[in-house]
Amino acid sequence: MLPSPDIVAQQGVITALLWATPYNMVFLIYILIGSAIYRAHEQGRALAGIVAVACIFATFIAASRLYETAYPGTIGFDATNAVSALVVFIAFLAIDRFTPPIPIAAFFADISYPLYLIHIPLSWFLLYWMTYHGLNGLYALGLTTAICIALAYVLHILIERPAQRYGKSFGERPGSVIVLPWTRLGMSE
Repeated sequence: MLPSPDIVAQQGVITALLWATPYNMVFLIYILIGSAIYRAHEQGRALAGIVAVACIFATFIAASRLYETAYPGTIGFDATNAVSALVVFIAFLAIDRFTPPIPIAAFFADISYPLYLIHIPLSWFLLYWMTYHGLNGLYALGLTTAICIALAYVLHILIERPAQRYGKSFGERPGSVIVLPWTRLGMSE
């Protein structure tokens, strides 16, 4: 969420951005739900996925209630849209198992995670900025969509793919072992 122009004018840019940070952190928790669903789907661990989603969702509800206590009337959470987004996400995961690959769908699947991460903060900022400077809302929406897709593709190519290759290289090295933090503390796995 971007702070309103009134807040920026009254409190200054830094204070206004600090005000918006807790709000964004609450929704970052919500974003993790999609990651948990995807991991459970890819690893075939439905029960673990359900438990992870339930725990993350409970954390989101607790964080949003704490935020609402500190800043009454500002959370703007829409349960219908949140549940709809999860249903669409799960439906596309299910469809993927039963349909042949579609090139445009494969492209959006490749950029889905970077797009998922940037679409809310960047699109809100761009839409606000463009319409504030007089651009028609429909043109602003089209331009914002194009910019978000292009940036997601760049992030996929320059960051996500190299990070995936680097992560996979650990398992490919003979004798490679990843030391988990709790093993150094003498705790069992």
